[in-house]
Amino acid sequence: MLVVGTFAEEDRRDYARRDRTFAEIRWMRIDEYLKAEVAAGRTPVTRIPFKGERLDRDSILRLRAELLHPAP
Repeated sequence: MLVVGTFAEEDRRDYARRDRTFAEIRWMRIDEYLKAEVAAGRTPVTRIPFKGERLDRDSILRLRAELLHPAP
């Protein structure tokens, strides 16, 4: 998994604050991408095109269903 969090614009200006929280968190599975890159002989992988989706309850449940009940 690749997870990326972004801060709200006002939090970006104040790096010294300890109570900053992410405005948005996005994630994506990178296992298939990495397998394809290695199979093609492109190692080490230094760039991954990020096409993440919002990390929320629905996306976690979707991944859970996919992992527990994979399509044939």
